[in-house]
Amino acid sequence: MISELAIILLGQNFPETMHEDVLNEVGLDMELAGKLRRDPQFRERILKSYEYRCAVCGFNVRLGNILIAVEAAHIKWHQAGGPDQEENGIALCTMHHKLFDRGVFTLNESLKFQVAEAAHGTEGFEEWLMRYHGKEIRPPQSPLYRPKDSYINWHVREVFRGPQRYLAD
Repeated sequence: MISELAIILLGQNFPETMHEDVLNEVGLDMELAGKLRRDPQFRERILKSYEYRCAVCGFNVRLGNILIAVEAAHIKWHQAGGPDQEENGIALCTMHHKLFDRGVFTLNESLKFQVAEAAHGTEGFEEWLMRYHGKEIRPPQSPLYRPKDSYINWHVREVFRGPQRYLAD
């Protein structure tokens, strides 16, 4: 029963990228099953619209023909009612996906990358975050797939650990 309850709580409250972290933090060792039903084509549509690379850093490593560590991220989490539509998705490498889902950075309505003021670090902080702060991400191929402001605003309001860092021009 604990496993069933954990799956329900995770599915309703956390993006998939955080499930394992939450389970480890509370000391539960279990296989995740019973995930929310998703559109199986969402990932492919998002990756294609961002040309199979991270919209932030451009990461696009392949092993043969297989794309490695680039994911279709929901802007408004699927668990929070975010749809499997292009306007609610963005291609992110595994690192940027996890940082995005944790609220370390967000996007504004102009699709500019914004790092949370509380974010800090040594190794990787400049390379993975600050070098993109204030810069526009790569847009999708079609303007029809541009992230909707309502999903971006949800992420800023519900996930982002803002305020954003000061940006000197």
